[in-house]
Amino acid sequence: MLYTAFLLVFAALKNGRKTTFRVKILIAFFPVLSGLVMLVQFYASDVLLTGTAALGSLILMFLFIGTDIVDIDSDTGFYGSRSFTEAVSKRLQKNSEFCCVLLFIDNTQELKDTFGRQKHRQVITLAAAAIESVMPRVPGFRYSDSKFIFIFDKKQAADIGEIISGIDDTLSKEYTFENIPVNYSVSIAAVNCPEQADTAEQLAELLEYSALQAKNSKNSNIFYCDDNAIKHIRRKKEITDILKRELNSDENNFEVFYQPIYEVLGRRFRTAEALVRLNKTEIGPIYPDEFIPIAEEMGLIVRLGDIVLEKSCRFISELIKDNIDFDAISVNFSVHQIMRNDIVEKVTETVRKYNIPPEKLRIEITESVIIDNFQHVKRMMNTLGDIGIKFYMDDFGTGYSNLSNMIELPFEYLKIDKSLVHSAEKSEKAYFILTFISQAFIKQNIKILTEGVETEAQEKIVDMIGASYIQGYRFARPVNGETAKEYFLGIRNDAC
Repeated sequence: MLYTAFLLVFAALKNGRKTTFRVKILIAFFPVLSGLVMLVQFYASDVLLTGTAALGSLILMFLFIGTDIVDIDSDTGFYGSRSFTEAVSKRLQKNSEFCCVLLFIDNTQELKDTFGRQKHRQVITLAAAAIESVMPRVPGFRYSDSKFIFIFDKKQAADIGEIISGIDDTLSKEYTFENIPVNYSVSIAAVNCPEQADTAEQLAELLEYSALQAKNSKNSNIFYCDDNAIKHIRRKKEITDILKRELNSDENNFEVFYQPIYEVLGRRFRTAEALVRLNKTEIGPIYPDEFIPIAEEMGLIVRLGDIVLEKSCRFISELIKDNIDFDAISVNFSVHQIMRNDIVEKVTETVRKYNIPPEKLRIEITESVIIDNFQHVKRMMNTLGDIGIKFYMDDFGTGYSNLSNMIELPFEYLKIDKSLVHSAEKSEKAYFILTFISQAFIKQNIKILTEGVETEAQEKIVDMIGASYIQGYRFARPVNGETAKEYFLGIRNDAC
């Protein structure tokens, strides 16, 4: 037992600041317990306590510090994310004042590409060692693969600016791993508790948001949480609560608007894109570029996508009943929708529910969805294509723009992003590239649809490259279903 006590003390000294209060209590108590057992054994030699005491001690050690041992990152020796949540919660319960600093190594993907996935772990460990060499004796946590968090008490936080600068200077140096130079790009965020965050969840969100602000800043890679960050997190929570409520309500306030798409040859509107809106809430209209990313982050996007698909198919059914001549309505699918196992069943079930011809529904897929899920997307497109549903490659020109995807997958329409159109208006080189791409796809019987056309000059450009369809404010803005019907009927036509 004395040997066990010695090992405990040695481990505590070796781990330094990583030794928790619970372990320190056990280290202080264990020698006393060992001495008492030996004393009893000495005076009661007929009673054999050594084995029983040892077993009991081991059980005590496991129950008392087992959780502390489990949540240690094997690469860096820092605590894990679960320990961070527990440590913060305990401090907040005691209303202690402290500051949390998050260090985000934001060029992780570049490091993975350079060193490979396995050796990348060693490169991150190298960074962790560098951080630890200049960090005061405070609790450190590996929050994720490339994020580390440190907790400073009130007294230590008085020098937080100097500490952060020291960390930043340390990681700004060039390091070497296996004779290859290593340069870390680091974003640093600091949040004061409980002044700025009074729950572990709120603290984590503020740290993440502040780190992103530091990463995106042109002036500094260090961001101290401010009132704007707090307002952002509060608004995000408000929107999240509204989304959850609306998505769980049969009478939800989500509206589907339709942006009519102009057919160049026929000089009329025959298709439209479905766009979700959330205008009626207690905090006023919430725009898609704000609530859709939140829905994706909070795991709500699949349910939202189902609502848009449902309402779009209902609108298609209305158009058919009203004997309105149109080609199709297109619906955007997120990566989360496409990757669900029952995506084919969900689409076919909704089409059957409203008794609409499958060819009246078109699906828009962004290329980023395809990159990591090629075979799954291909099977899905082939299956739905067999029943008549057609597909758009959406936002072409914003990311990978891999021509092989268009060749290997059954896309019939290419939606060229507005950024390419706007660039072609300003640059002869961009115009030449846009023309070359468009003509190449046209020769493969893939129709070109250009997005974001807002001016007469842009209209002339897309006409010259041979676009079959034009979408943009110059021709039509997103409108409600009844107004969209007027575009299809030819009653309304904003085209100049």
